Amino acid sequence: MADFFGAIDLTGGAAGALDAIDGAGLSDKDGAVVITPTAVYHYSLDEDSGAAESSPKIIVPDDNPGDKRWLLRNAVVNDLILTGNITMPDGGTIGQAAGPLLTFYDVDNYLSITGVSRVGIGTVTPDAHLTLGSTLIGAALLTNEFRMGVPGANGNYAILRFGQDAAHHGLHVWYANADPALAYLEIGCMQGNNPIFLQSQEAGNVGIGSHAIFPTAKLSINQAGSSRSIPVLKLAQADISEEFIRFVGTAADNVITQSIVAAADVGTAIVAGYVMVYVQDDGNQITDQAYYVPIYTLAA
Repeated sequence: MADFFGAIDLTGGAAGALDAIDGAGLSDKDGAVVITPTAVYHYSLDEDSGAAESSPKIIVPDDNPGDKRWLLRNAVVNDLILTGNITMPDGGTIGQAAGPLLTFYDVDNYLSITGVSRVGIGTVTPDAHLTLGSTLIGAALLTNEFRMGVPGANGNYAILRFGQDAAHHGLHVWYANADPALAYLEIGCMQGNNPIFLQSQEAGNVGIGSHAIFPTAKLSINQAGSSRSIPVLKLAQADISEEFIRFVGTAADNVITQSIVAAADVGTAIVAGYVMVYVQDDGNQITDQAYYVPIYTLAA
């Protein structure tokens, strides 16, 4: 019958240490529990091990060891109730090699998940490598959300969300100050109308290209390179019955300073210059080339 031993330290050879137990009195499959101020260890003796000591996994008796070694064993429990933290050594793992397996790397400060093809956060049915389920922000239920950073004292945080909420579908990138509706970039479909749109909410402007400062128009396109040999904007209209551009504004009687001016209100129109545009006619009725559109100043 195997014997069972108790100790209060692992090594050092002093009374109460596991390695102070004389190997001459130990037999195969003897057990030991070591209770230190910081941890509890479970060991069994392998009389044919002969392995080199590597505390805490392998403990060699100081006296008459032969090939006898105390080997640290796994503890199997039904329920584990913790009142403190779990401290993992560098390279420590949770799980099985066949997966899923969590490995903690303290030296390089990262966590790896291996042996698994799908990870779910907020869901028990992940259907992709990473599936994000529902989370709560205040009283609002948000789906498929990934939040970067933690709200600070001023309420600022960033959110990257995939999927949909009650009104929108697609990709949402938010930078919010207390209220996630204050400013965001949204690429997706508005429910019901189904357009694809790029939105900067509230007073935000959208910039395409290099901008030294924030865009100063609702849409600012800047071709900053002086030798790119490309236009700033190209419009191709396959629906030949429709216009290239549609202007929506308001004209007023006898007013020539608004975004739309009625011809009857103009007394004098003076050509101030010309703007170059390029026209490509796939119907081969107009020569494909650059043309110049006149620009005017108006007087009543």
